[in-house]
Amino acid sequence: MAGFWEYGERKMIDDAIGFRAKLIQELQREITGPDEGPFPSQVAEPAEYFEDSLTESPLQIYTAGILFPQKQVHVETQEVAAEEQNTEASVSEEYDEDVSHQIDDGSVKGSSKESSGAASNTENEAYDDGVRLANEFKPSALGATFVVSDLSENVSITPRAAKYLKEKGVREYQKDGETKEIPTYTWKRVKLNLPTVPIDINGNGVFGQEYPVCDGLELRILVRPQRGGQSAMVTATIVNTVEAKQDGPPHTNDCFFQVGFLVECESSGYVFEEKKEKGRMGLSIEEPEGEELAALDLLYRKIKNFGLGHGCAVDWGEEKDGKVAQIWTAVVPNRRIPVVQPLDGQGDRLNMHALAGLNPKYKLDQIPELLNALCDDYERWIKDRYTELETLHESHHAIGRKNLEKCTELLSRMKRGVDLLDKDEMLMTAFRYANEAMLQQQRHSKRKKRDPGDDHWEPLPNDYTPRRSHEGHWRTFQLAFVLMNIESIADENSSERDLVDLIWFPTGGGKTEAYLGLAALTVFLRRLRDPSNAGCTVLMRYTLRLLTAQQFQRASSLICAMEKKRFNNAEELGEDPISIGLWVGQGLTPNDRKSARDDLEKYVTGDKNAKNPFQLLYCPWCGTSLFDRHNLGYDENGSPPTVVFRCPEGNCAEHRCQAELPVKVIDEDIYDKPPTLIISTVDKFAMLAWRPQGRSLFGFQDNEADSTEPPALIIQDELHLISGPLGSMVGLYESAVDFLCSRGGKKPKIVASTATIRRSWDQIRALYNRDSFQFPPQGLEISDSYFATEKNEASGRVYVGVLATAASSPAIAARATLAALLQFAKSIETASNKDFIRDAYWTVVQYFNSIRELGRARTWAEADIPEYIPSLCSRRSLPEIDSKPPKRSVYTIEELTGRKNETEIPKILKQLENRLEDIGTTIDTLFATNMISVGVDVDRLGLMYVAGQPKTTSEYIQASSRVGRNTNAPGLVVTMYNVGKPRDRSHYENFRAYHDTFYKHVEPTSVTPFSLRVLERALRAVFVLMARQYINFTTPRDFHDEMPTEFHEKMEEIKTYLIARCESIDPAHLVAFKTILENAVKEWQGLDASKWGTLTESQPEEHNLMWPAGNSSKRTWMKEAWAIPTSLRNVDNECQVYIPARS
Repeated sequence: MAGFWEYGERKMIDDAIGFRAKLIQELQREITGPDEGPFPSQVAEPAEYFEDSLTESPLQIYTAGILFPQKQVHVETQEVAAEEQNTEASVSEEYDEDVSHQIDDGSVKGSSKESSGAASNTENEAYDDGVRLANEFKPSALGATFVVSDLSENVSITPRAAKYLKEKGVREYQKDGETKEIPTYTWKRVKLNLPTVPIDINGNGVFGQEYPVCDGLELRILVRPQRGGQSAMVTATIVNTVEAKQDGPPHTNDCFFQVGFLVECESSGYVFEEKKEKGRMGLSIEEPEGEELAALDLLYRKIKNFGLGHGCAVDWGEEKDGKVAQIWTAVVPNRRIPVVQPLDGQGDRLNMHALAGLNPKYKLDQIPELLNALCDDYERWIKDRYTELETLHESHHAIGRKNLEKCTELLSRMKRGVDLLDKDEMLMTAFRYANEAMLQQQRHSKRKKRDPGDDHWEPLPNDYTPRRSHEGHWRTFQLAFVLMNIESIADENSSERDLVDLIWFPTGGGKTEAYLGLAALTVFLRRLRDPSNAGCTVLMRYTLRLLTAQQFQRASSLICAMEKKRFNNAEELGEDPISIGLWVGQGLTPNDRKSARDDLEKYVTGDKNAKNPFQLLYCPWCGTSLFDRHNLGYDENGSPPTVVFRCPEGNCAEHRCQAELPVKVIDEDIYDKPPTLIISTVDKFAMLAWRPQGRSLFGFQDNEADSTEPPALIIQDELHLISGPLGSMVGLYESAVDFLCSRGGKKPKIVASTATIRRSWDQIRALYNRDSFQFPPQGLEISDSYFATEKNEASGRVYVGVLATAASSPAIAARATLAALLQFAKSIETASNKDFIRDAYWTVVQYFNSIRELGRARTWAEADIPEYIPSLCSRRSLPEIDSKPPKRSVYTIEELTGRKNETEIPKILKQLENRLEDIGTTIDTLFATNMISVGVDVDRLGLMYVAGQPKTTSEYIQASSRVGRNTNAPGLVVTMYNVGKPRDRSHYENFRAYHDTFYKHVEPTSVTPFSLRVLERALRAVFVLMARQYINFTTPRDFHDEMPTEFHEKMEEIKTYLIARCESIDPAHLVAFKTILENAVKEWQGLDASKWGTLTESQPEEHNLMWPAGNSSKRTWMKEAWAIPTSLRNVDNECQVYIPARS
């Protein structure tokens, strides 16, 4: 394979895949020592690579693959153990027992001690004792469980191991003019020549066997017959039988290193069959959960698990007819996950330029023909799958038909969309304009970032004809998603309007472009039908502020393209600008114009405490920086005075035909004239109870003549994050959002996207009280949905697992692993020293499950690891680089967590883009929590270190998908499992099976918006929100028995709506819901509050209806007023803890 080392000669690495493979090998070398493994390494090395001569004990260096003596007392290995100190006494103790007899020529024969027949429980426990020893601290065994399908076949096990012999030497030195000697010691690796052991698996009942392979090391076998004796489950362990000393740390002489074994059939037959999991436990496919589980069985039927590790992972060879011929242990397992490649297609049916009607090759009435070609191709694929279904086992027929019926439903929706485009000229115009805007957005969002006045100015295009293949093209699933939703966007009465369409597609596949295209179509269609119908048309919501700010920059390019189209076609599309707003509030963007002007003044004058709250850092049209203090893109202007965006590059404004960018980030501006597209966090909607001005976002105005239609499209990104306590709160507040966006029985269309989700139907029903449709629907196997296929020949993302069972502490385990990753990213030689290859692995992204774990690890990175790297370089005799010492210095350490403020985050993201050639500014390692899991899209990142198995599989997938997003930087993810956590160990021991199917293991989400805890916390808030936004009460006293009839009717409408929604989603809590709601009505009227409430800490003179939940201010009336959340997350009171100085 090109790019790899070869035996006998050194061939330089010349591509990223080869570099990654070499980095994996060097990592394994540092963790276990030089282990040849059962097969030649992918990165071939000369024989001397596997020699090892150490000046310190291997127990101090290697952290895995070691079998310790049994009954080892839990005493942490010190940096220098007693036996490893350079004293003659330690040498004489170690050589009391000669070890030379353990290193043989392979003539040692394996003997067996068998207990055949129906063995007693005591005997079974004795023979299965290896599993227990494998799970102990300082393990004495490792092994694997597998299934043999044919008991007549002869199965053999080939173990491997090494010992380290300690040798004494002397070193001379001068002192006082005399030559003196000091003893020195080295530990030399000796590979043990162990015999291949044939094992007997054909017996009666459960039985065990023991096979000594050398002094102190034996194989233990436990056989459990299955299927009436036709097959057998075998547990094989290799055990260190040496008895440990009573006290003190282990001795090197008592340990075995680089331990493992290979299991195979002596006839090279394929005899190892799948180790089956539990089934659906009787669930019918007519039940949603049973249908999902049956579908998973069908989709993953070709991916089998052939073994389970004990104290290690297992791997296996090529599969043939559902069986494999070889199984082996893997101490540092790795698995490449194939790339899921979206279908791009050929011809012009995906060409935005052609679909926009800009290609003279096609007349406008030919656009439906292009789109029908896509539908026809999908229809052929469905027919082929029906034919294939007949060849599958009958157990898959029912669920297979259900899957294909959903594919057929999608096809029908796509065809209806094309048919509507063909018949409705205005709809076709909106579709063409949307394609044109997406085409321009794609070109402009990819422009290189530049500073104002930079000589490297790339002229802005006047012609958007694609210059290269696939430029200006949709991915097939993106266009299909737009087509399937055309009916629900064009027809407010369509039944599809009440359906939540969920895009389920792997991270990095292009989901954002799919719903941006749909958003553009929705906006243009509304403007074409009524040019005066401005206001907010699309609500786009995220869960994390980082993701929100990043997507804002991306969506702004589309809005600039759409606004340019409107400006040049004002008669057709109206005089009101098409604009975008970032509505996230204080802490990220300004709440009011005055604070925005104050922040701008501080920023311009260079105030050291100044921050940039305007979030848009680069012009979305030309890429010019907006935050250069000497040439700023933020300007105080307007009436009333506010802060607007103006690109400092004159050519840009001329090209767009306007001076100002169509962007708003100040809440006050957004309320005053709502932007066409609003990007927000779900948290912001809690503030609607406090901000009555927010009613304008839903089309309400004090002067009813100025009112507009409510948002027609709601987009929820990263739906899997709307779960747990946050999801439950969002679900209750969603009652208000859905109500305020609906008019006369007409609801907004809702679409959502995710890369990882289970039981989506249940989550969507709880959140939105609607049915759902997953797009794209699956076919018959996970590797092919028509819209995307797995590409085994592509680089993919490689996952590596480390369980440091020999490390004395987590710090030691992390030190060895991270030092290897950091150092060898520098030391691996490449052809012509191609730094662009190593750049992908230069920045180590470190992911942690909590801030606490991150804080502890940061001290290791700043002290322990830099101190360890020189010894690694010396031990491995790494050569100089450019006549300089090989040691890598860790200069730049950054952090991406919730502790970073809104000014720091964009700077860190920008710095992450700095490549190795920008030495001094390149980040060496980035510490991150789950903030990085969504929204971080830096192409150059290729390496991640995951500290402990994340709490959920979806989090693991999302976080690890932040690296390897570019073919020039194929991903490498190293997961450091926690030895003390059974869940981590389970994932490690099932490493290959888990990673081959980890989308299958995504945990179901839980959303309970009508649970008692949520109702007690937030129902009153939702009630106030709906009353203030819908009825527009001036004060709380407006709600009384004598209020106008119109108010009475609207209040009853709110109560009826809420009760009906609870009854539909969670009827079990309906009685409690009604009770709490009625109590809220009585409390509101009984309190007689004159003011709504304030968000400040000042003591009010009069009773208020509300106070901010979590506020610790002591108010005498607080028990009467309502605690109303200002956020959907933690609303508990905070307290401060002071630690007094020691007297």
